[in-house]
Amino acid sequence: MWRKNCPSVVPRRFFAVVCFLLLAICCTNTVAKDINVLVGSSIDLPCTVDTEQCGELHSVKWYRDTSRIYVYSQLGLISRAEGNATKRITVEYEHNNTEALLRINKVELLDEASYKCEITYLEVRENCDVVQIIRLQTMVQPEPPQILSTSGSPPLQGNIANTTFGPYEEETQIELICQAAGGKPKPQVKWYNGSREMNATYETTQDTDGLFTETAKLNVRLTRGDLKARYECRVASDALQRPMMAYLDMEVLVRPSDMKLEYQEQVVQGNDVLIICDVFGANPAADVKWFNNSKPITNESLVHTVPEAMRNGTFTTKSQLQFRATRYDNGQIFHCYAENSVIRNKTALFHRQVLIQVKYAPVVSVSPENTTTNETAQNILIGCRYTANPLELKAVYWMKNGKNLTLNREKYEGGTPLHPPLIIKNVTRDDMGEYVCACMNDVGLSESENSAYLNVQYPPQCVITKGEYNGNPALLCIVDANPDKVAFTWKIQGANDSLD
Repeated sequence: MWRKNCPSVVPRRFFAVVCFLLLAICCTNTVAKDINVLVGSSIDLPCTVDTEQCGELHSVKWYRDTSRIYVYSQLGLISRAEGNATKRITVEYEHNNTEALLRINKVELLDEASYKCEITYLEVRENCDVVQIIRLQTMVQPEPPQILSTSGSPPLQGNIANTTFGPYEEETQIELICQAAGGKPKPQVKWYNGSREMNATYETTQDTDGLFTETAKLNVRLTRGDLKARYECRVASDALQRPMMAYLDMEVLVRPSDMKLEYQEQVVQGNDVLIICDVFGANPAADVKWFNNSKPITNESLVHTVPEAMRNGTFTTKSQLQFRATRYDNGQIFHCYAENSVIRNKTALFHRQVLIQVKYAPVVSVSPENTTTNETAQNILIGCRYTANPLELKAVYWMKNGKNLTLNREKYEGGTPLHPPLIIKNVTRDDMGEYVCACMNDVGLSESENSAYLNVQYPPQCVITKGEYNGNPALLCIVDANPDKVAFTWKIQGANDSLD
C-alpha cells in the first residue's frame, strides 16, 4: 500500500522509510490525556505502543509543546534527551512492551505543558495511534493555613491558628482571616463551625510563579452558641491527599441564661428556712447577693454559695440562704440578685424574689392590765388581742388566778375564737383577781404575755361576835372591805352617842 504512494525513481528502501514517516504523521488519530503531578515528585508519561497490531516499532519522539525533548529508536540505537531538561528526562522501553514511558524526575513548576509522543512503526497500518498527547498539569501543595485576626485592642499579631481565641464577650464583632498561600491549583478555603459551613468573603491572588493565595474572611457577632465552639478553617486542593485544617477554640463570656428559686412556701417558727437560688448558663460564674426586703444580708454564716463548671463551658452557681424562722420573718420578701462581668454596669441584674410565710402560735396580750371598779350591777370588759399565722383560732381559754375559768354564759360573754375578749357581767367582789387569756391555732397554744388584774371595791361589812380582849369579855367586829383601810365607830343600839 505504501509503495503506491512513493516515487519509483528513488531507491526503494530509502523511500520506504520516508513514506512510512509521512504516512505516520498525516494519518494519525490524536488521543489527548490529562495528568496531574506534584512539583518535586517524578512522573511517567505513557505512550502506548501496539507492536502486535501495528508491527515493529521504529522510533518514539517526545515533544514539549512544539519543542522536541527526546528521541528513542531501538533500530537506530538512539536514546537522547534534548533541550534544557536533559538531566531530568529519560525514556524507558523494553522490546515489544506496550508502553514507552517518558520519565520526568524532580518535576518543576514550569514542566507544565502539552507533551506529544510520535510513534513510527516500520509498517503503516490503519487504526494505529501514532500521535498521543498528554496535558501535564503541575501542582503545588499550599502552605499550612494561617489564621489572622484584626480583633482585640490592640489587634492580635501573627498566626493564631490552633489556639484559644478570646475571651470576648457575647455580642462582640470579630474578624477572622484564614489564608492558604503558595498553592496550585487555586486552593479552596472555607470556614466551618462544627459541620456547618459559615458565610465568608473570599479573595484570590496569584504571584509571578503562578502560585495562588486564597483568603477567606469571616465576620461574626459572637453569641452564646459560640461558647466552646471550634471554628475550623479547611483547605482543600487537588494537590493534597486530604484537606488541611487549622482551628480556633472560641472562648466567649456570656451573661446568665436563667435563674430559679427553690423554697418552702410555709415554715413553722423555730424551724429553718432554706431558700436555694440557682443561676444557670453564666461565664464567668455569677456572683449572688441576698437581700431581706431592701436590706442586704451580710451575715456570711447564713449564705453558702458554690459555682459548678458545666460541660458546655458555663457555670451553674448554687447559693443557699438558711436561717432560723421567727414570727418577725412572716411576710418578708427575700431577694436573690445575680450578675457577672458581662452584665455588670450594663444591664439590669438577674433577680428573683420570694415571700416567706412563717406559721407561729398566737402571741397574746390582755388589756387593761389594771382595772378598779365598785361592786355594782355593771359589766367589765377585759380585752384579748393576738397576732398569729394562721390567724384563725381553734380555741380561746381564760384563766383566773392560775385556774381555768368556766365561762358560764349567764355570767360571761365572749372568750370564744370569734370573740376572744371577756365580758364579766354584774361585777361582784367574787370576780376580783388576775386574768390571763390563752389562744390556740393550728401551730399551738399560747398564754398572754401579761395579765389583767380586776380590783372590785365594796363597802365594809361587819360581823359582831363575842370574844375576849385582855382576859375580859368583849364584842369583836370582823370587817370585810375593799379597800381594807376602815375606820370603826361603836354605838349602842338606840343611842345617839358613840362609845369612845
